[in-house]
Amino acid sequence: MSACPASWTTLQGEIDSRRNPFTFRLPVKTAYTLDDMAQDALGLMDALKLLRAHVVGVSMGGMIAQLIAIHHPARMLSLTRSCPTAATRCCLRRVCEYACA
Repeated sequence: MSACPASWTTLQGEIDSRRNPFTFRLPVKTAYTLDDMAQDALGLMDALKLLRAHVVGVSMGGMIAQLIAIHHPARMLSLTRSCPTAATRCCLRRVCEYACA
């Protein structure tokens, strides 16, 4: 979702208003985690015989790249993250106001 608290309030209101029979709880438990994806990326580097690499991650990939940087910093030459969290209108408005000021 988003780092913006207002988006969670909006989402919870939508769920409550629809009387959704499904339970909405975070964190969501999954069989395949971001840590698993980071390990897969490291496995690919190993298969390609890359000891170190410039790592670029966009959106969820930014979160995965960040995990590689945290847990395996020696494997990284550099880290570039772009949009590592989702954005909603309230957050985008703040970014635009800052950028256009």
